[in-house]
Amino acid sequence: MKQELTKSGFNSDERIAFFTIGYGEDGEFNADILKTIASVNSGYYRKGDPNTIDQVMTNLQLEF
Repeated sequence: MKQELTKSGFNSDERIAFFTIGYGEDGEFNADILKTIASVNSGYYRKGDPNTIDQVMTNLQLEF
């Protein structure tokens, strides 16, 4: 994936950022894969919690 983005010519001003959120119990999703996807182009990974979804959404809004 990173190789494809590099070939596309995206730079820091014209990028597609991936923000990944893992919900569920340990073992129901692969946090390492979600972290890798998010790191491809300066996004980030967060472990989701139904009690803190408002904060996650606020953080995402700050990115835009």
